[in-house]
Amino acid sequence: MTSSPNAYWRWSGCSPPPPPARLLVQRDDIGHALVTYVLIPTVLTVVPPSSRSLGERFYDLIRELEQTRECEAEFAVVREHVQFISDLHDIQGHTLHVVKLKIGLAQHERGFRTAATFRPPVAPRPQQG
Repeated sequence: MTSSPNAYWRWSGCSPPPPPARLLVQRDDIGHALVTYVLIPTVLTVVPPSSRSLGERFYDLIRELEQTRECEAEFAVVREHVQFISDLHDIQGHTLHVVKLKIGLAQHERGFRTAATFRPPVAPRPQQG
């Protein structure tokens, strides 16, 4: 047989078989034929759909990341409000306690009696004469 892969087909007067059928007939350069007719079409068939699904997953992750950032921002605002309310409650409690202490001190200094010990003044009785 000659060195050219198509020499047999020229000698027989037939046209060469389509590329996949060449794998069954010609065994000269099977590695090149496998790469050319099997590996490359398989990659071109599998890669675009898988890259599309990877792209969709990527954008889903980006969307989820944005939602998480929005939730964290809202949570930070709520946490700040709670901190402010807690501080305000502490300040008001402290102020009321100081007011109560000052009232107690003022009552003590003036000798003010509490309601339990307080007796209303009695009007003097008219003298009988």
